[in-house]
Amino acid sequence: MKYFAGALALCIATTNVYPQDAKDKKEDKNSILGTLVGNYTPNRDQLLGEILKGILENYHLTNKKVNDDLSKAAFQMYLEKIDYGKQFLIEDDVEALEKFEKDFDDELRKGQFRVVDKSNEILKQRIPFVQNYVEDILKKNSNFKFDNDLVFETDPEKRDFAEDLKELKERWLKLITFEVIVQYLELEEEQTEPEKKDSKDKKKNKKVAKKKEKKLTKDQLITKAREKVLKRYKKVFKRMLSERRSDRVDKFYNSITRVYDPHTLYLMPEEKEDFDIDMSGKLEGIGALL
Repeated sequence: MKYFAGALALCIATTNVYPQDAKDKKEDKNSILGTLVGNYTPNRDQLLGEILKGILENYHLTNKKVNDDLSKAAFQMYLEKIDYGKQFLIEDDVEALEKFEKDFDDELRKGQFRVVDKSNEILKQRIPFVQNYVEDILKKNSNFKFDNDLVFETDPEKRDFAEDLKELKERWLKLITFEVIVQYLELEEEQTEPEKKDSKDKKKNKKVAKKKEKKLTKDQLITKAREKVLKRYKKVFKRMLSERRSDRVDKFYNSITRVYDPHTLYLMPEEKEDFDIDMSGKLEGIGALL
């Protein structure tokens, strides 16, 4: 993995330094250098796509080609990366994205990323929709009835995408109810543990000099559980809404590399810098080496 990231960075640096000449244009078009030359001037995304394609096809041990078959597998990986839990996209959204299922190889080569732009467009609608619904659910205790029989599939791989927005809301209601129940039980357990400890102390010392905290009622425990879940999800939605287009382009690249094997990754410049620091254990700054 380190070699892969290093080779990619090396190729980018090389193409930025050396101009094209007549000899370069005779390079084999199937080689890495051959993909970088021609009668056009590629933009950054085209250049990066050609380098990534060349390294994967020429240096990876599996010898897989970046073609339509690989594109179909990469598309499934991309869906997992943008909505692994099947909690935001509905069936219509997936159908809209399936138009690009066989185009990942072309998108990579052309540096267009239409599937990224379409998924951005969809998620800009779905994330605020889900956020408003979740925050509305978590406003009142009355939205949570623990005596009802609810069935919720916790394994995303066993779930299908919601048929429509109504089913999506039902899924989120079950998920939030499940999380509030789990949080409620944890709070209840925290409240009963000191009582068990006090009873042991009584048997040993026959004295209790501790001031007990007031025990919360069931309704108060539910309120506290709601507040904790709400606080957690506010952070989740804030992070999701702050995602840049480049973050999803990164997911696009890694959907392709992931088809080759789980350990082949594309690293953005800042990620590669962090990776190098982790591997070397050294951080170089202005006039300092840590």
